[in-house]
Amino acid sequence: KLSIVILETRTEWKQKIVFSLRKLFFVLSILPIDHVQLGAVHWTIFTDIRMDLYGTFKSITELVFLPDQTPEVGDHNAEQKLEYHRTLLAEWLPRLRATLRCLRVYTFLKVDAELDRVMRRCTKLKTIAIGKLHTYRDHPEFPSIQYVDLDGQSMAYSSDDIRLTKRIRTVFPSARVFRVVRHSIEVLKALLASIIVAGGVFDVYTDLYEISHLLHVLGDTLQSEVVEAHPEEKGAFVEMRCTNERFRTTIHFYNHRVKRYME
Repeated sequence: KLSIVILETRTEWKQKIVFSLRKLFFVLSILPIDHVQLGAVHWTIFTDIRMDLYGTFKSITELVFLPDQTPEVGDHNAEQKLEYHRTLLAEWLPRLRATLRCLRVYTFLKVDAELDRVMRRCTKLKTIAIGKLHTYRDHPEFPSIQYVDLDGQSMAYSSDDIRLTKRIRTVFPSARVFRVVRHSIEVLKALLASIIVAGGVFDVYTDLYEISHLLHVLGDTLQSEVVEAHPEEKGAFVEMRCTNERFRTTIHFYNHRVKRYME
């Protein structure tokens, strides 16, 4: 597992950083690294050395774009950052099509037909994490994805967040396990509205772990039963089972702080 986080912002240091990273990649190329995390203040560093990245890490199973290290107020450079991330994904994922199993993007991400085209080449990709959803359009479909992680990073939700979660079963038709944390309750409601009518059994990991709060969100749509109460926090749960007889849907809610989201 390797994490590369670049915090330097001064332009005059850029050439030295690029040179140092290339020397590092030469050493790392002989090591069996299968998990790579990238983070930066200015993502131009990674786009400038992207061919070195692709050549060094060509058989990894998990790729993570970490959240911005010093997010700018209002994210005024969102479009520029999005272009850097889009370039890396469009060029790197096809090279990982035989090995990549997990993609976690906590930076700006556009969920559209282009991402659909790139991800379809990764036949072993089962898990996706979406942090800052920039745009949702074109109604893409990712049939191989089985685990969906929606991490709102405590930011305000957008209309695109709601549109995506309302169509979550269309976008990720094979997914049965969802994690929704640091998001608005409205996003969780939209997700539940989508999976309740789908029928079947689902797992939802959430940070809304107080029983009364979750029941308030569910309303009359689901019949609820506390399977395991939290041993220390009064009024909190570890697991709740909820059912809807009309659509024959069962949802297991898990307190994500106690239960692991996925292996």
